[in-house]
Amino acid sequence: MRRCGTTMDVLVVGNDAVATEKVLELLQRDGQIRIYRGVTPSPPDVIVMECPLLTRTQREVLQAYAQLGSAQDVAEERGCSVRTVKHHLNDIRRLLGVKTTVQAVYIATRAGLI
Repeated sequence: MRRCGTTMDVLVVGNDAVATEKVLELLQRDGQIRIYRGVTPSPPDVIVMECPLLTRTQREVLQAYAQLGSAQDVAEERGCSVRTVKHHLNDIRRLLGVKTTVQAVYIATRAGLI
């Protein structure tokens, strides 16, 4: 994984704490790798994530949120309640280890999930 003479930024995303810690342990052996959980200050060079991290419905809700920009609009498009959409978004943020839905959209987009 090392690129000659440069530092690599690696984003680690996962909901299995044991697996995530093992990945972190293996990656941290190389001093030229900066490890992040959640959001990196700039686009990472590599994203390591557990698969499948999100369900099909979660990916669809997050994709709709990325396009529409609000839980209300997503609920109207999907024909469900705003509460249901917010529940999905909360689960997505938890699974991706981020605090905001915008961060979740960023990570999911960079990882090719949506």
